[in-house]
Amino acid sequence: MSQIIRSEIKKEVRKIYSKICSIRKSISNELVVISFAISDETTDIEIGTEKLTMRMPHGMTLTEVRASVSTAPVGSPIILDVNQNGVSIFTTNLLSIDDGEKTSTTSATSANITTTLLTDDAEIKVDIDQVGSTTAGTGLKIYLIGTII
Repeated sequence: MSQIIRSEIKKEVRKIYSKICSIRKSISNELVVISFAISDETTDIEIGTEKLTMRMPHGMTLTEVRASVSTAPVGSPIILDVNQNGVSIFTTNLLSIDDGEKTSTTSATSANITTTLLTDDAEIKVDIDQVGSTTAGTGLKIYLIGTII
């Protein structure tokens, strides 16, 4: 292969690498939401560990965790825990949906997120620690909100 061809190939590789770096940099600052259903829309949710197990598709700096239901709990709040590799991402205040509400965004007690770094391929598990005492709630979903790292 001639020196001229090698030189041209190197220039093209540098251009491609530069474009990739630019794209990756812009993506890393974008807000992303990973959402998943914990239950179907009609069956009452039940207390239990590991109601969902999934793996992170990429690293993420977590800024917020939300939950929602199709049918609101009645009698007591829904309380959820999210674990990364077997350790809760919360400390004292877990994620909750208050009695009569359909979203955690209106909860009287905000979730206290202490682990904000979710690593690529980390195992994420969701536990349901409490459900509504009269009406459990249905259609539970979780939303992990943050930026790609």
